[in-house]
Amino acid sequence: MSETSEFLSAIIGVAIGALSSFLALRYNYRDLYARSISASRMNWIDNFREELSVVVAALKTGKNDNEDEKKQNGEDPIFEAEKARAKLLTRLNMDTAKLGNEYNKLFADLLNGIKFDEQDTKLKTDTANHLIEISRKILEFEWQRVKKEAEGKQK
Repeated sequence: MSETSEFLSAIIGVAIGALSSFLALRYNYRDLYARSISASRMNWIDNFREELSVVVAALKTGKNDNEDEKKQNGEDPIFEAEKARAKLLTRLNMDTAKLGNEYNKLFADLLNGIKFDEQDTKLKTDTANHLIEISRKILEFEWQRVKKEAEGKQK
């Protein structure tokens, strides 16, 4: 009987060890998944802010007509703003039926309506302020997603 009980104890020990390993691996996978998704979302948020700042700066500072200054710093602010606009537009999920995307279409319409060479500075400033206002709503929803994913409450 001694051998049987030792054998049974060994089987139970192996089963408990295997179950513990499986549960630890599963937990680690979920933790890793949540961390990687959260990091990706934070990167998305940071890039969104950076690109928005380029567009807003171009609207608020006006067009740079001085060709010498463009050559000195090697950048055309309008070209950079157009690139930033394109990046912002490709970041947006236009499925407005999906929760959290209700401001994306409004934001995209506003971005598409911008004329960087517009001479009306009040219109450009108002547009920039409206972009900032809408972006806050978009980013707030994304930040809530990051927090939920970091807590493991959402995939």
